[in-house]
Amino acid sequence: MKCRAELEGIAEDRLDEYSRDSVAFGILGFLHQLDGKKSEAIGYFQRALECDRNNEEFQNALRELKEAA
Repeated sequence: MKCRAELEGIAEDRLDEYSRDSVAFGILGFLHQLDGKKSEAIGYFQRALECDRNNEEFQNALRELKEAA
């Protein structure tokens, strides 16, 4: 839980510095996916893709979440 909280803090700090940080959105999507919060995870991966449309990792994560929903 401590590592999760640290990682979330890092992602939020990155977004505070640059609001279009696709990696930060991807991290938050991944954390929400791990927590079983699919709709929140989908939202973060969609935002990540708005910043980095060609990122296959984000595309695959989003596709998997939508198929599982």
